[in-house]
Amino acid sequence: LRVTVAQTQLFQEAILREISRNASIIGLSFFGFAIFMALLVTTSFLRPINLLAGAVSRRGPHDLRDVKHPTPPELTPLLTSLNGFIGRLRSTLGQAETFIAEAAHHIRTPLSLVKSESQLVLRKSVDPDTRKHLHNVITSVDESIRSASQLLDHALVLYRNEQAQKDRLDLPLILTHVLSSMAPTADLKDITLKIDIDDSQPLWVMGDRVLIEVALRNLLDNAIKYSDPDMQVTISAKRRKEFATIAITDQGRGIKGLDMCSLNNRFRRGSNVDDVIGSGLGLAITSEICTAMGGELALTNNKGAGACAILLLPAC
Repeated sequence: LRVTVAQTQLFQEAILREISRNASIIGLSFFGFAIFMALLVTTSFLRPINLLAGAVSRRGPHDLRDVKHPTPPELTPLLTSLNGFIGRLRSTLGQAETFIAEAAHHIRTPLSLVKSESQLVLRKSVDPDTRKHLHNVITSVDESIRSASQLLDHALVLYRNEQAQKDRLDLPLILTHVLSSMAPTADLKDITLKIDIDDSQPLWVMGDRVLIEVALRNLLDNAIKYSDPDMQVTISAKRRKEFATIAITDQGRGIKGLDMCSLNNRFRRGSNVDDVIGSGLGLAITSEICTAMGGELALTNNKGAGACAILLLPAC
């Protein structure tokens, strides 16, 4: 007895297709599982690094403390290097602050001495040519003192922008202090300084006291410098929504030859002030301070004569 078993070619092709499909499914499943495991292992491996990066990125721009974050032994060298870098940066910023203070002293003191000696000789001199030369010396020294002061103020602003400590400040108290410090400069030109503060509600601002005083002094100095003798400079302050508004108005020559935004750039001055000593840094410094404090600086010409500088600072 002989039994013969046979398959059609169509059936064999169907079996081959089934085997191929199953093999493909198994291969793809294994490949997907391998990718999943690779991602899982990679995520697990990178998790401590991501946590460390998150801890560093959440820090404020002024936080230069050492990073104290639990890390596996493999990341200890990285954490040590990071803390070493922060320590060196902290030391460098401290040295920069010391340099600014010493530079201010060593530059201003000799110039002030030269000016004082020149003024003393000028009082005693009767020769017209000598007096003319001494006047030129005193004018040049004044220009040097002003330029040195503004350059140092600019360096101070750049430093404190990174290290600024924003505190709750009594704005009327700051304005009174700055006005008192600028009174001798105004008296030299017989300029009256007037202060007008809206006392219907408290005026407090958030910011760095030193930087705010530098900004106000620069604006007042400009108002006095570009005003003729026997004029008046008014500084007013009031609260407007979430900002404290400080307006410094003079009766001088106004601003010509440049759009108001251009004056916020360094070494830019109006076309009508060539006869007045200046470096073109005052408004640039003030603008940078406003940006650092989260405020704004606006400049306008008055309808009659003079200009108005408006300083907006976050109120609290």
